[in-house]
Amino acid sequence: MNRLTRKQQGFVKDLITNPKMTPTESAQRNYDVKNRKSAEVVASNNMNKPVIIMALQEHVALAESAIVGTIRDWGKSDNTRKREIATQNSQYLHDKVFGKATTRIEMQSTTVSISINLTGDGDTPPPEMLINDDDNA
Repeated sequence: MNRLTRKQQGFVKDLITNPKMTPTESAQRNYDVKNRKSAEVVASNNMNKPVIIMALQEHVALAESAIVGTIRDWGKSDNTRKREIATQNSQYLHDKVFGKATTRIEMQSTTVSISINLTGDGDTPPPEMLINDDDNA
């Protein structure tokens, strides 16, 4: 297996120790780049290198193993906080494996169009306009 260079080690370490750091930010910090665009290229290249992918996956596997251990050890604890942490870890692991639950809302709309001729221009005058000859007699 290829070993990581010093700069690659720093790149990977930054991503592992600071989850909010983007690969571009890590590249800016660990490589001699002149601008953000160059850092984006370096980060993209690094994130496609098998040696870096494997290094990141090793740390993910360790983290997941620790989560599973926490769930196993704390799931039935008398300590409420430990049970809560175990539940949160279980939910995280479930979401990672099966995807986050989403709510799907379906909406249906119907349009009804009604045309009413109020001008009296049609063949028959509106009912209000009809004169009853019996009332005028």
